[in-house]
Amino acid sequence: MRTVANILENKAPAFNVISPDAKVIEALQMMNSVNLSYLVVMKD
Repeated sequence: MRTVANILENKAPAFNVISPDAKVIEALQMMNSVNLSYLVVMKD
């Protein structure tokens, strides 16, 4: 039987993340390129 860890290893990241230092235009381009309605802003 598969574990939750096995399932999560094979899945793509749940969030689309952008750096707080990114420009607004970069965020908009990323959102537009994959039809997103939000981005998670996160430091590395």
